Amino acid sequence: MESPTARLFVAMLFNEGAIGLYITLWPLYIAELGASPPEIGLVLGYAGLIRLLALLPSGVLSDRIPPRRLIFATRCLAALGLALCGLAKEWWQLLPATTIFGVGVLAFPALSSMIAGMSAESAQRTRNFTLVYTVAPSIAFLVTPALGGLIAELVNLRATLFGAALLTGIAAVILATVQPSAVERSATPAVSYLAALRYRPILLVSLMMLGTITFLMLGWALVPNFLQEVHGLEFQTIGWLGSLGAGGSVMLSLLISRVRAFQSPFHGLALALASVIGGFAVLLLGGAIWAFALAYVLRGGFLVAWSVFYAAYGEVTPEGLRSRVFALAEILGSAGTTAAPFLAGWLYAVDPRLPLVLGLGAALPLLVAALGLGRRFHSPRTVPVAAMTD
Repeated sequence: MESPTARLFVAMLFNEGAIGLYITLWPLYIAELGASPPEIGLVLGYAGLIRLLALLPSGVLSDRIPPRRLIFATRCLAALGLALCGLAKEWWQLLPATTIFGVGVLAFPALSSMIAGMSAESAQRTRNFTLVYTVAPSIAFLVTPALGGLIAELVNLRATLFGAALLTGIAAVILATVQPSAVERSATPAVSYLAALRYRPILLVSLMMLGTITFLMLGWALVPNFLQEVHGLEFQTIGWLGSLGAGGSVMLSLLISRVRAFQSPFHGLALALASVIGGFAVLLLGGAIWAFALAYVLRGGFLVAWSVFYAAYGEVTPEGLRSRVFALAEILGSAGTTAAPFLAGWLYAVDPRLPLVLGLGAALPLLVAALGLGRRFHSPRTVPVAAMTD
């Protein structure tokens, strides 16, 4: 594990494996602690709000604190927050625990800047982002959601959170061993988020990212509750379905890397959106386990859609704006995951299918917009969004 990219890859296997261990069953755990659907949405949205607030000073912190120190400290806080979530006795006790956990997101703008600085060559930079932010999470999610479902059946839902805390701590230790490259930091003066958004390509990508994450999250936020309460699925089965989503991400990544038509970041985004739209439709129309399995495979487009925005930002962002833009990407993702669960909880209380219907309805114009951005920013120098190592 001599290469910094290899160390980051292994660290993300543990970090994303931790998330996979509990995230599929997380809404069910909140419900088990006595929360109603709107209260579940409150907890999910509050976690996103904390991440959003924590990210606001992240660009400044990334400029002033050595990246290894910042990443290690904040991921240790994330591990502590997960452990406290596992100790909660009432649903409202999750709020202070997720406050501590949410601060851990401060690591990711610094991590993104570190990855961007590992190579001055565009294709290699995209490859590094894909390995760390798409391939490693997809591999981890092939195993840990199903493992989390098994742990929940054999032990309890709390055990998944304690396991996630352990894996997050291991990831923090590995991340602390990564030495930043000499080209990581730009010599140009730092700029504000507003100045970055005045650059029109960044503004367009940012609006697209906010809309995509918000509405895809809206549709998927309470799907585990939908499958349990409407269709009677058990914890273990829902966990197994969560692992299938990672398989879908891997297949989409391979497709994007091998088919030239999808090798623009925005065309790759369009493919990912089309996949998630199909997943929404199958969940709304299907009633058999094979249909749910297909829907989760198609859900793999969500992870690809999220990660492809980092490559899209890399295509349109001048080097001097990088530190703010990667922090901005995390802020927008957190904003989307903050707003969507609040709305999803209230819609679910009216009809469990409403979040899926609205998510599907909003994703269709987003697909059209992605194709439009693909035409606008088309370049013969565009490199594969999901290029895998040979």
